[in-house]
Amino acid sequence: MSLKITLIMLTLASMLSTADFLKCHLCGGSQCSEITCPPGADRCIKMETPEKGVYGKTCATQQVCDAKTPELKKWCCEGDLCNGAGTIGKSLLLLLVPLASVFVLS
Repeated sequence: MSLKITLIMLTLASMLSTADFLKCHLCGGSQCSEITCPPGADRCIKMETPEKGVYGKTCATQQVCDAKTPELKKWCCEGDLCNGAGTIGKSLLLLLVPLASVFVLS
């Protein structure tokens, strides 16, 4: 086997062994942690039952997010740790920094 083919195979093998799975917040009550989602879980989810006040966050699939569950409020998102608190604050900060730089530099 040529050196070029060997290098290509080693590169592909290393990419497969370090697959980057989705990360979500896992919360039950007030205890939260970050988890790496299992294969197939392509979304993060926040869930709430308004009547009972139960709240949770975890990994989910598109089918779970699309399922009709009137007794359960669900918010699904794609992207690492997107089901955490404070994402609006980070987005707002990203919008305000360029605006502030315009005033400072003018």
